[in-house]
Amino acid sequence: MLKILRIIFSLIAGILAIYSLITNNNETMPIICGFLGLAFIVMGLTEWKKDKKAITILLFATAGFGFYVVVSSFFY
Repeated sequence: MLKILRIIFSLIAGILAIYSLITNNNETMPIICGFLGLAFIVMGLTEWKKDKKAITILLFATAGFGFYVVVSSFFY
């Protein structure tokens, strides 16, 4: 289940990134960061199940930064 979610979130982010590159539309960047943050959370959960704490902390921190970018883009 988590593997499917990770693939879906990554594909959505990739498709939006390609769309953004083709159309020169930078307004989709916060959405891309949001989907990448969701993908990193799912990856962190899978690594947490494997008891790999160091990579789990790194993945959750990266997801947190992605969500910070999303939130800050709404207020800026």
